[in-house]
Amino acid sequence: LPEGQGPVGWSWRNQKPVYIFSISQSPQMIPWVQRAEAFGIRASASLPIFRGGERWAVLTVYHGEGNAFDADLQRILTNLAQDIGYGLDRLDTLRREREANAFNEALLNTQSSGIGIIRFPERVFERVNARMLEMFGASSLEDLVGRPMRGFYLDEEPYDQVGLAAQKLLSEGHGTLRDVSYRRLDGETIYMD
Repeated sequence: LPEGQGPVGWSWRNQKPVYIFSISQSPQMIPWVQRAEAFGIRASASLPIFRGGERWAVLTVYHGEGNAFDADLQRILTNLAQDIGYGLDRLDTLRREREANAFNEALLNTQSSGIGIIRFPERVFERVNARMLEMFGASSLEDLVGRPMRGFYLDEEPYDQVGLAAQKLLSEGHGTLRDVSYRRLDGETIYMD
């Protein structure tokens, strides 16, 4: 059967570009010559598009002139097919990131403990859960996220103590520090482990 034996099928199966420079003079295109002529199509190009490293689609371009797909146009079409694949991969990455962020948010905000994710070595809040907002007397994420931790300690001693404990935690993978004094946004002192 001719179906699946045209340039799109070849491109799909071989995972390579297929250029038909003259549809009317190509023996493989005999089943489609009349239809192509009815629409003024003289040449075609079919290029595979990859998504996640796997073939996903075929980009097909038709031209009204024969022998139109010179080296420059072939390079442009190859880049276009690759860019579409890169774009699809980027969309997939963004979707996975959104799903992971939604999962992380749900996981963080169902905890009864206050959780703060701190960027080191700057010691700045990156993320916090709802309980941590409550503990610091914050009404929104903007009250904490992006702010340096230094402003939440009563003085240098607990700040330095937590810094040393964090370095130990990062190198050894575990650690505990109890009854560290912090300053809430309203100025009240709280103690956390």
